[in-house]
Amino acid sequence: MGATIGFTGDIMSHLGFVIQEWEGQPFREFFCEPVRQLCRAQDEMWGNLEGPARRSEDGLALHHRAKSSGCRYPKLFFPGHYIPALVELNFKVLGIANNHSFDFETPDDTQTTNAILKEHGIAAPGLCFDPVVREVGGLSFAIIATTSFLNPPGGTRVALITDRTWRHLLASVRRWRARVDYVVVMTHWGCDYQASPPSQVRWLARELLEAGARVIYGNHPHVLWPVEQSRPDRLVCYSMGNFSQVSGCGTTCTDHSACVRPLHGGILSVEFERDRIRPILFPIFTEENYREWFAELRLSRSYWMWTAQDLKDWKSTLPRRRLRLSSRAVRNGPPLPVPLTRRDLRELQRWMRPNAALPRTGGESLCKRARAHDRPPATQARAGS
Repeated sequence: MGATIGFTGDIMSHLGFVIQEWEGQPFREFFCEPVRQLCRAQDEMWGNLEGPARRSEDGLALHHRAKSSGCRYPKLFFPGHYIPALVELNFKVLGIANNHSFDFETPDDTQTTNAILKEHGIAAPGLCFDPVVREVGGLSFAIIATTSFLNPPGGTRVALITDRTWRHLLASVRRWRARVDYVVVMTHWGCDYQASPPSQVRWLARELLEAGARVIYGNHPHVLWPVEQSRPDRLVCYSMGNFSQVSGCGTTCTDHSACVRPLHGGILSVEFERDRIRPILFPIFTEENYREWFAELRLSRSYWMWTAQDLKDWKSTLPRRRLRLSSRAVRNGPPLPVPLTRRDLRELQRWMRPNAALPRTGGESLCKRARAHDRPPATQARAGS
């Protein structure tokens, strides 16, 4: 009796993938064959779907709809034909509680996403603090997906951790710990691109473990954070980085202007037995030609700031251009057993391009403004991805 489940980082989709599709690379081709084989080798894949889904096949129309409010923060979204690519990768659970949950700025964004995923056989925790319950390999799992902030404005159907609601999360964990073999909490928390989890994140992780969670699986920082295993049947993955991402995503934000290099993510393959967890990390990174593509078009600003006229001008260049925007997720380097330390993360730098150290701007100042760690940070309006 046992199950092998793959945990991934943020699954992101945005204008960059729409551009790639127009220029000849469909979304499904972002994932190279070794990554696809690794995903299919798991009994199930679980991840965080960063942004709302729609049934429309027209990615540019969805981009225009998402950008119609004029907000400067990046808008993420999933055209309907992207979801089958995730099904091919063996995804069975996709959390929908994150800061981009309502990027179409309608109150039913999460409910629509839940319905679309359900049509494809994918469970979508995150509408509330009640879990999605699954049985895999004879073991039962209760999966709760949460977020600690939303980009404005937000709807109400989402498991949002605030000063008033975090105790409801702990109560839900306590209710389910005796009913299933494993309570798993997906948490969207922390600060973009910070090197390691801040004290508030570590505090909440301890509270969740004491309440009865056996796996805590974090996302949002877009970089790998340490993985800790204090007991054979307990596992904390503070951040799994990115699973899908086109570089240049954060260039509208001053704090993130340096983040145009490939960012590390990984697939954490976790073997579950009744009272034992064996995790192994498979590092992945994004291979891309963003800088070269940007230079050939002689662009003065990131595609995140493009107007409708900019998009029209870009499409007019397609017949005569040599270079097409492309990126792909690449599995690289040997598997790493956990615990995964900060030293291990530094060693992963050698698989990035030269001089591609992770930027340190932005995260520290954001975390200093959070509340003291006697409770989780209050809900924040965040202009990040």
